[in-house]
Amino acid sequence: MIFVYEDQGFENLLPLVLTRPVFELRCGNFTILERIQRFYPNEEVVLLVRDHLVAITKEKNPQYKVQDLKSKIPDSDKPLLFLSARSLLEAEIPVAGDEELFIIPKTQTTQPEVIGFRIKPKGLKFPIAPKTIAKSKLKPREIKAKSIKFLWDLIALNVEFLKKDFPGGQVKGTLEPRAIIYGDLSRLYLEAESKVEPGVILNLHAGPIYLDRGATIRPLSLVEGPCYIGKNTIIDGAKIRPNCSFGENCRIGGEVEASIFQGFSNKHHDGFLGHSYIGEWVNIGAGTSNSDLRNDYGSVKVTLGKQVIDSGSVKLGCFIGDHTKIAIGTLINTGTVIGIFANVFFPGLTPKTVPSFSWGGKKRWKIDEVLKTAKAMMARRNVLLTKNYEKLIRYLYRRLTT
Repeated sequence: MIFVYEDQGFENLLPLVLTRPVFELRCGNFTILERIQRFYPNEEVVLLVRDHLVAITKEKNPQYKVQDLKSKIPDSDKPLLFLSARSLLEAEIPVAGDEELFIIPKTQTTQPEVIGFRIKPKGLKFPIAPKTIAKSKLKPREIKAKSIKFLWDLIALNVEFLKKDFPGGQVKGTLEPRAIIYGDLSRLYLEAESKVEPGVILNLHAGPIYLDRGATIRPLSLVEGPCYIGKNTIIDGAKIRPNCSFGENCRIGGEVEASIFQGFSNKHHDGFLGHSYIGEWVNIGAGTSNSDLRNDYGSVKVTLGKQVIDSGSVKLGCFIGDHTKIAIGTLINTGTVIGIFANVFFPGLTPKTVPSFSWGGKKRWKIDEVLKTAKAMMARRNVLLTKNYEKLIRYLYRRLTT
């Protein structure tokens, strides 16, 4: 049995994890949970999530047991394996064994990080504070993994995992002969029902390109690897620069570079998006562009809550929460954080932070209109806004607007 738990580090991953557990965040070809699944396909998995996410997590993951962080962990004479929802595993950690603390070793730029432990669960308290468990008397063991501390870590690691996740070249879908391929076909994977149409240019020199089932690249698109294009996503007349990962059912046009789309979002029109993380059900209006480089080429600072944090990155764009709508021609500032269900329209550059459920500046989007718009957009992808999801939205509205 494996427990995948959220710890207090989720706070640095807002607003993307307001509507989902941390382990649903995407990097490379997979979410964090999908990556864990691949290492432990036959193990029973229990998901430990924040209270308000229990119902929606059960609904989306019926194959797993889901508990809130206050639930009692079953007593066991044998140590149980716990994995952090912020961990990107690169090798399997044995499920059985002695009590141990699993850490990523210190590097020149990072401190040691706890990404899991094996322990007899009696007396174990949640939510787990990483500093507390790090001070425990468990025997430390260095393992091969990465840890996500901030959202920009996912963007930085995306290039590495896009290459690691590539299984090797294979064409199960349709590769039109009038498409132009630069590089070795061993770097191209087309899943069944995917399609590369005539007039598409695929550049495989810098890295591999993976099209998942039902993905389509339409004419006059340029896609440079490494790149993952998720199920039923459409790339339409776009310029896709290296290091992009698109989740399921997105619509992508314009120019996109080094960015991650969680899924079900639209950037169908011209405009630039770079070094950014976009949630689900986001609509980015025509002509919208973001800055991902300061004029002085300095390190980009990001405001998270009441903290202003130096990302250490010279190139960093924006982070946009679920169901946010960006007006046409919007200019998004460097290092901008936009909450969930925001309706964004500003003259000139956007502020560096835009609150959840905001309507333009200081006004709030009314909850009835929030739900009406969400239902309408989701219906366009044949997805139902369920009762559990509506309850989650209403809970977050009360919490974030009062």
